[in-house]
Amino acid sequence: MNLKIKITLEKKRMLRLHRYIKTQIWCNECGMETDFVAESDLKEVLESDLKLHRILTDEGVALICVESISKK
Repeated sequence: MNLKIKITLEKKRMLRLHRYIKTQIWCNECGMETDFVAESDLKEVLESDLKLHRILTDEGVALICVESISKK
């Protein structure tokens, strides 16, 4: 008798944004107003190859849409 065993590994990661300064801005890609966080605040916790929604402020600060993080 041959037994087949299927093992599924799920990787989940929770990102807590409580300590970061969030700004409500319209995200064109999401089509709604969402929270944005400075990209420099998230460099330690985000993978660089993720396709996230980014905007650049008039001051030259890169912001990332929190909704696009949660979709990944």
